[in-house]
Amino acid sequence: MKNKADNQVKSPAEDDAPRDSLVSRLRPFALILLLVFLPIALFHAFKDYMYVCRIPAGTKVVDQSMIRPRSPLGEFIYRSGLIEKWDCPQVRPYLLYRHYVIPDGVETIDNGAFLNYRHLTSIRIPDSVREIGHWAFQNCTALREVDISDKVEKIGYEAFRDCTALERIRLPAGIAGKEPGLNKVFRGCTALQKVTLPDGITKIGESAFQDCSALCEINIPDSVTLIGALAFQGCSSLPPVTLGKQVTDIGGGAFAGTGCRLTVPDDHPTIRLEDGILYSKDHSELISCVSVPDGPCIVAPGTSVIGRGAFFGCKNLTEIRLPDGLEIIPENTFRFCTGLKRVELPDSLKEIGERAFYACFELEEIAIPPNVTDVEDGAFIECRALKRAVLSPKMGRIPQEMFSHCRSMTEVVIPEGITKIDDLAFGHCAALKHVTFPNSLETISPGAFPYPNFLNSLDQETKERIDQLTPKPPPGTRRMRE
Repeated sequence: MKNKADNQVKSPAEDDAPRDSLVSRLRPFALILLLVFLPIALFHAFKDYMYVCRIPAGTKVVDQSMIRPRSPLGEFIYRSGLIEKWDCPQVRPYLLYRHYVIPDGVETIDNGAFLNYRHLTSIRIPDSVREIGHWAFQNCTALREVDISDKVEKIGYEAFRDCTALERIRLPAGIAGKEPGLNKVFRGCTALQKVTLPDGITKIGESAFQDCSALCEINIPDSVTLIGALAFQGCSSLPPVTLGKQVTDIGGGAFAGTGCRLTVPDDHPTIRLEDGILYSKDHSELISCVSVPDGPCIVAPGTSVIGRGAFFGCKNLTEIRLPDGLEIIPENTFRFCTGLKRVELPDSLKEIGERAFYACFELEEIAIPPNVTDVEDGAFIECRALKRAVLSPKMGRIPQEMFSHCRSMTEVVIPEGITKIDDLAFGHCAALKHVTFPNSLETISPGAFPYPNFLNSLDQETKERIDQLTPKPPPGTRRMRE
């Protein structure tokens, strides 16, 4: 006898119900997967279309108006708002062009054409191009491959600055003998290892390879006559360099902070190397510190001029003695000498340049000689260990940010003759307690001292005097606080 239940026939609706339920449950997940993986699938299916931007044929000047950062699919997705809504950083690189094809016929890559295009990985410059403009590829941090035609005659200021992925470059023969000579062109290219300079090039400009810390292979052709200020500053991997007799003009700090094995012939007509320091032949000018000597660095007697940035970034320098006769310490001379603890300034000194001792983290005390009449802004900014400073009466004013961020400073002696203290002169000097205020003082800028910490350490009479000398800030503004 058959079971009654066996004779019951399921209706089609009952039979299909579980299947419809499963599909409806999977539908949202399928939609999400489609939205996530469709751009990637399309990108790989149409790689050239999505990956490569082709500048239109007939173009003479490539400028920012012609450079499209987003591929067609990227433009569609960005406009849809999905990127902003879901915040999908892993998808963004697939929506941006990485390669650009510049057609024959283009004559100029204009100023800033590819500035800040962080996903650009390679570029080829065709034979028709004669000029690469200022900042043309600056801060293209993914740029690894650059093929420059030998027909290029000019590479502008900072054209490849901060291209931190660029590892090697061959410079075109067309720039030989041309101005301006690679000024700051490769500054900050920290991965740059190999540079090939063309025969006939005469100038390696100011800061051309500054801070290229990985640079370990470079040729300096016999045709080079000028190496600009800070040209190789901070190139700590620089190979041995021999300067021939034809190099007669070297700017301040050209080899500062490199520590490279520099060789100068004894019969060189204009320069000499002594104890790791590059001088003019007659010792009158100190051009650049190359390697820091053991013990104190004693500048040769008779030196009356120090080149701008001469010791820039010499981190192992701990002590320096400057000779009588020296009148000016130019801007940035000891900038980032982070190990400098002691400096002897001569009585002949008259001027200290802007940020001359910036970030000398170990410097503990400074006495400005009495004949100094001019100290520029930020001369000792970020000298974090500086505790005490004695100023020159002939300065007239304490300039803006002179001791800003000197967080260990507790005492400053301001002599008679000083009439003004500029804004932020002692900004962020949180430990400052002892200040000598001369009768000659006429004006104190509102942000000169670290309020309110400094005022709280003063007696009432001094507070009242400072208040009288300080112009009242406009309504609605606040004094700087620590």
